[in-house]
Amino acid sequence: MTIYAINSLFKKEFDKSVRIEPLKEEYVRMDYSRAICDKVVLVDEDDGKKKYHIEFQTLNDRAIVIRMIDYGFGIVIDGFDYNNFPKDSEITIEFPSQIVIFLKKGPSIPNELRLNIKMPYTGEKIEYKVPTFKTWEHGLEYYKREELYIMFPLKVIDISEYIEKIKSGKINEEEKKKRLEEAKKELIFLIEEIIEELNKKAIAAVSTYNNV
Repeated sequence: MTIYAINSLFKKEFDKSVRIEPLKEEYVRMDYSRAICDKVVLVDEDDGKKKYHIEFQTLNDRAIVIRMIDYGFGIVIDGFDYNNFPKDSEITIEFPSQIVIFLKKGPSIPNELRLNIKMPYTGEKIEYKVPTFKTWEHGLEYYKREELYIMFPLKVIDISEYIEKIKSGKINEEEKKKRLEEAKKELIFLIEEIIEELNKKAIAAVSTYNNV
């Protein structure tokens, strides 16, 4: 995970020199059961270190918003030192910034996952929101521009899956052969573009390093 991905996915403007630290994805719940989330990083911001959580999802499972709360709470309390707070002082926890990346196109996938939580005693309602990112709405040019290199393999997977659908589809052999040839050409072109882009970035990185 790079700072470019954090900037793009979470609409931030961190400088590329900002320190980013990967954190463990497995944590122990309060009941001692284990949970595993996809990606968690710690970013050294001006006002302190903040956690960012990215989850990948294939299906539009409405329960994902509940799991995101579970993951978020687990990420917050993992390593949380209650002894740092003075006795009788109020304890405040800060949830990580979160996003769900949907990998498969599906019906009714919202731009935000939402859940209203009604608190006991006060009756206060807290609106919990997590933005979503739909991979099929963005092409390779977008990923190149945003430097979202972690998304490159997804475009290859999309075409590979399309090829498998053609192979298993109920169409005549001539049409199937035609579509397969077109898809394979598209796949080769895509891979060549990805390699070219990564080579450019590698050369630029080496050049920057040599000039330091």
